Amino acid sequence: MPELYEALHAQREGDTDRARRLFQQVAADGDPRAAYLLGLLLSSEGDLQGALAAYQHAAGLGSAPAAYNLAAMYALGRGVAQDYGEALDWYRYAAERGMADAERMIGNMYGRGEGVPADPIAARAWILAAATHGNKEAMFQLALLYEDGVGTGPDPATAARWFLEAGLGEGAVPDAAAGLERTVPQLQELAKAGDTEARCRLGIMHRLGAGVPQDTAEALRLLTEAADVGHPEASYELGTMYRDGEGVEPNPDEALRRLRLAAEREHLAAQHDLAYLHWSGATGEENRTLALHWYMAAAEQGDPQSMYDAGLAMLSGEEGGAPVSPERREEAMSWLRRAAEAGYVPAMPLLGQAHADGEGVPLDPVEAARWFIAALAAGNGEGLDDLHELARTLTPEQLRTADRLAGGDGSAAAALIASAQD
Repeated sequence: MPELYEALHAQREGDTDRARRLFQQVAADGDPRAAYLLGLLLSSEGDLQGALAAYQHAAGLGSAPAAYNLAAMYALGRGVAQDYGEALDWYRYAAERGMADAERMIGNMYGRGEGVPADPIAARAWILAAATHGNKEAMFQLALLYEDGVGTGPDPATAARWFLEAGLGEGAVPDAAAGLERTVPQLQELAKAGDTEARCRLGIMHRLGAGVPQDTAEALRLLTEAADVGHPEASYELGTMYRDGEGVEPNPDEALRRLRLAAEREHLAAQHDLAYLHWSGATGEENRTLALHWYMAAAEQGDPQSMYDAGLAMLSGEEGGAPVSPERREEAMSWLRRAAEAGYVPAMPLLGQAHADGEGVPLDPVEAARWFIAALAAGNGEGLDDLHELARTLTPEQLRTADRLAGGDGSAAAALIASAQD
């Protein structure tokens, strides 16, 4: 809808009155994003009753962020009587729609006994769900729970795992490094006593130089001890060290053996890496059948990159040069769609091109434009020329629909409409 783009533009320009009117207009037409953005604007202006109504409208239309903010208002008693039960319901609603931070908040409410009887086991389960879905704060909280032994007794090895995860990458929690260091003395004692998990954790920490000095020889020793008694993550770490020659002479055969052992125990990263080794021929010879087997194993565990790679593998043709059958092409495109819907950007322009050509999916120029726009918004311009070609054949309303399906605010559609008229 062009009005949503205009509303956001007006808000950026400081014309909040016009922005508010446009948000209200688009929200009244059933757009959940506009209703949510209206709630944010009204909240910033101190109109808590108006914000509450806007969030309720947006949440009723399926907006998870609106449900999350609504839950927070009930939890804090902000603009409404405090009601932990109502807050919990809205957090659940947001969690069911994929918000990891809502899962974390539910865990906190179980931990504090807000709206439900205090239940440390349920608290940890919800925080674990959020951590598994990539929430760094949840990872840190989970590490603290395992460090303190809430619900189970202290578990320094699992605490170390989550402190390490919380302290790596974008959004890293600064206090995670200190937490990881606190686990070291206990891990060392457990490792000396033969604890497999402690050996794996310390091995990874020495490999990365996280919480302990970097020492690839010590990492190799500890990981080998853990892997030799069946620890899949240790096997994976060893496999990558032998593959890359990290602290040891490169050994493709040993890398393959270690990765296969981990993959057979359903270690997702090992399955993906093993597939790539078979696909690339780094194992000594290419084996597309085995490569596809392991890509599929990782894809079925929910890994978007493996979904993408499985789709590409299917599209490359059968071993022996047999052409790709229509059924196989359709299956390949279904995996590429799942990868794109999971946010894996390289799959998006491929899916767009498939819809533009009707290859393995219905011929649908609006869907094609949708995925080209989504890719472009994520920084991938591979389908830009095709998108401009489509813009010359689609109506303005079709372009706005494609922009909306891509999660845009209407600005991409506005630019395409303008360029098509030049």
